[in-house]
Amino acid sequence: MPGYEHTGWFGIMAPAGTPQPIIDLLNAEIRAMLARADVKAYWAKQDTETMPMTPAQTEAFLRAEIEKWTKVVKAANIKLE
Repeated sequence: MPGYEHTGWFGIMAPAGTPQPIIDLLNAEIRAMLARADVKAYWAKQDTETMPMTPAQTEAFLRAEIEKWTKVVKAANIKLE
């Protein structure tokens, strides 16, 4: 569909109800790992870009992805079979 670009991505999620201090700790540790030079170099060799985000940024990103792809599905009249 014109005007849309798809890129693959993955993220790390915690179960619903995980206490916020645990989420914050996991997020801080994962972001610290992604900031390491050796980790950046590994992903660069894969021609991959990391997108370290806070939990709030991740939620906004996911909501935007859902909105974007909902529009594509409706515009293309895609139906489940």
